[in-house]
Amino acid sequence: MTIDFGTETTSAAPEQMRVVVAGVAGGVGTTTVAALLAAALGTPVSAPQLLDHSGGALAARLDPAVLDRTVDERLAVHDLGATLYSAGVNAVLTRDTVVVLVTAATLDGLRAAALALDHVRAVGGPLAPARPLLVAVRQGGAGTTESALKGPAAESGLELAGVLPYDRALLSAQAASARTLSASTRNALAAISAAVRTQLPAASPSGLRGRAR
Repeated sequence: MTIDFGTETTSAAPEQMRVVVAGVAGGVGTTTVAALLAAALGTPVSAPQLLDHSGGALAARLDPAVLDRTVDERLAVHDLGATLYSAGVNAVLTRDTVVVLVTAATLDGLRAAALALDHVRAVGGPLAPARPLLVAVRQGGAGTTESALKGPAAESGLELAGVLPYDRALLSAQAASARTLSASTRNALAAISAAVRTQLPAASPSGLRGRAR
């Protein structure tokens, strides 16, 4: 598998579905979420095309087993990093794209996500995503509960896909392997990937939309 670097403004190939993972700030876990989704949205023998804004961080976070899979170019997972306030915003203003905003699992993190969405809407107008998904990441043991985040997220125009719990297996810059994740993290990832599949357009590659793992 090869990974395209520095492609935050690259347009999707014709008939390609794209999942764009964008952080509202640096260090909130954007690349970790992108790596986990790349594994979850693939199959035992294939994986989505991978796009990386940073020139290598996504590759370092991927389970090596994912890198060995055949690339299915009908679907791409794009790690946009924290570039929504620069040229990266163009990547979320394209058709056939599921937008996943990543933020800290706190009310301040939710407010940052709402501000990021306001910016996307101001720049993109009618091209802005109607209802982006939100993934909240716990930075430690403390944090706002999922139920307390869901209502305010919906009021801001965001759909809370899930809260990724604090997990020591995700703390290092090394590969995030599903085998080392806690049960709560695997459950959260299953909910998040299911939300992504639900938003994939009806014309998405056969088997990707609504596929259970």
